[in-house]
Amino acid sequence: MRLLASVVVVCLASFTLGVRTAEAAPRKLGVVSAGGAADGVAASLAGNVSDWKAARLAPAGLATRAAHADQVSATRLLRAAGTNAHVDAVLFVRVVPTAQGRRASLLLVDTSGTDDASQTEVELPKSPRRDDGVKVAAALEAPLLGFSTLAAAADTRPTEPKAPDAKAAETRKAPDAKAAETRKAPRDVREAPKPPRSEADRQRELDEDRAKEREHEMRLLAMPNPAVEGGVDGPVEGGARDAEQAPAFARAPADALVRPTLRVAAAAGIAGRAFRYEEATTESLRAYDLAGAPVASLRAEAFPLARSRHALARALGVEGAFTSSLGLASRDPAADAALSTSWSRWSVAARARVPVTSAIYLGGSFGYVHDAFTAAVPEGTAAIAPNVAYRALRPAAEASFVLAERVALEVSAAWLPVLSIGEVATRIRGAHASGLEASAGARVALGRHLDVGVLGALSRWALAFAPAPGDVNQAGGAVDQTWRAELALGGRL
Repeated sequence: MRLLASVVVVCLASFTLGVRTAEAAPRKLGVVSAGGAADGVAASLAGNVSDWKAARLAPAGLATRAAHADQVSATRLLRAAGTNAHVDAVLFVRVVPTAQGRRASLLLVDTSGTDDASQTEVELPKSPRRDDGVKVAAALEAPLLGFSTLAAAADTRPTEPKAPDAKAAETRKAPDAKAAETRKAPRDVREAPKPPRSEADRQRELDEDRAKEREHEMRLLAMPNPAVEGGVDGPVEGGARDAEQAPAFARAPADALVRPTLRVAAAAGIAGRAFRYEEATTESLRAYDLAGAPVASLRAEAFPLARSRHALARALGVEGAFTSSLGLASRDPAADAALSTSWSRWSVAARARVPVTSAIYLGGSFGYVHDAFTAAVPEGTAAIAPNVAYRALRPAAEASFVLAERVALEVSAAWLPVLSIGEVATRIRGAHASGLEASAGARVALGRHLDVGVLGALSRWALAFAPAPGDVNQAGGAVDQTWRAELALGGRL
C-alpha cells in the first residue's frame, strides 16, 4: 500500500508540473505613442490586454519617424524596434481630435516571426476616461489572438518518426485485412503543420517588398491621399483601399497643417508706420505717423513634395505674399492738404521645415522683400515726404509648435540687409540701411481644407546718412518702424 501511495503521489506531482510548464507565459507587447493624448491611451492599456504584457517602448526618435512615414515604412521601423527590444508585437498609437470626440489610430505589428500587421481605429470620448484602455484592448483582441495563433503554428516542428525496434517488428501481429481496408489514415486528411520560414526566406520577401516600393514610388508622389477630417487617411468608399494609394499614416494632421502641399490665404487687417529723422537740422525733414490704416493681403505657400518618402524632399517649400493699403491718404499739417498715399509690400522665399518632434518644427527661409511707401507731395510744398522703396534680402529663422494636432503657433525672426532705399536716399547723401523683422501667429484647422489664423508683424528699418557740409538736407540717420495685424482665412490641400 505504501508503494502504491508513493506511485500516486509521484504521478500527481508530475502531472501538476507538466500542466504548469505547459502554460504559456504572457507575450510581450511594446507600445509606441505619438505623443499628446496618445500617451494617456497607451498608458491605459496596462493590465487590459489579456494574455499579453503591455509595456512602453520608446527608442529615441521612433515615434516621430513612424508618425511621418507611410504604413510600409512605419511597419518596418516598428518591427525592427520590436525585434531589438525582444517583444512579440509592437503597437503604434496616435490620437486625433474629431468633432464628436477622439479617434485612436492603431497600427499593430507582429515581431515574433509571422511578419503580420493590422490597422484599426477606435472612437473615444472627448475627455479621457478610465475605460479608454478597455475599448482599445477590445479592438486589439482579434488581431492579437491571430498573432498568437500564427506564432504557435510557426513554432510547431514536425518530428522524425522513431525507427521501430526490429525484434518488435518481427513479432508484431499483422493487422486484420478487413480492418486495414476500413481504417482511415489521418495523415491523408489532416494538413501537416507548416515548417517555420528561414531567415533567407524572410530576407528574400523583404527585398521583394522594397523592389515593389521603388517601382511605384514616383506614382505615389503625385497621387493624392483620401483623408478623413483632421488629415488622417481613412478607407475609401465601400471600405476598400486602392493598392496604388499612399497608405494610412502617410501624413500626420500636424504635418498637413504646418507643411501643406498647397495653401492660399486671404487676410484683412490694419497697419501703421512711424518715421523719425535723427540729428536733423533741416526743417523740411519732418516725422511721419500713421496710427492705423486698413490693409488686405494674399499669401500662398507650398511644400510640393510633402507626400514624398524622403524627409529632405518633404521639408522643402516656397512662399509668396502681397500686402496693400486700402484707401490710404496722408495730410500735411502745414499746408492743410490731403496727400494721395500708397503702401505696398511683396515678398518671395524658399523655405525648409523639419520636425524635431511630432509637435515641434524648426526651419528657415531665404527670400527677397520689396516694401514701398509713397506720399504724393504737390510741387512747392516745403515738406519732404519720407518716401521709401526698400529692396532687401530676407534670411529668417522659423519655428512652429502644434497643439492637439489642430492648432499651430508660428514665430519667425528675420534680418533685412537692404539693397536699395528709394527716394529718401536721393535727397540725403550717403544713405544706407538694414532692418530687422519679427512675426508671430496662430492657425486653427477648421477641417481637412480650411483654417483660420491671426498674424502680427513688426519691422524696424535703421537708416544712416553721411551728408557733406553745405548740403541742403542735413540728418544723421532715421528710424522707420512699421507694424501690421491681420486675420486670415486659408484653404489648403
